Amino acid sequence: MSNIIAVRIPKETKKMMGQIKHVDWPEVIRKAIEKKIREEKRRKARLIEDSLRKSSSGTRRISLSEIVIQERERG
Repeated sequence: MSNIIAVRIPKETKKMMGQIKHVDWPEVIRKAIEKKIREEKRRKARLIEDSLRKSSSGTRRISLSEIVIQERERG
């Protein structure tokens, strides 16, 4: 289901949009909104990733092979 939103634009912009008939303006606006949402999700993910890196910077990193060896030694 879709929702309707209203956007205010300057009269001159609306006039220029009217002169360009072949463009599907609602589709242009939808794609711009979707693109912005993707960008913001990526930005948020990067912030979380940076935060996790900073919080784990003092911990010792263990390779997968070290984990396997430790598990084998435990029996």
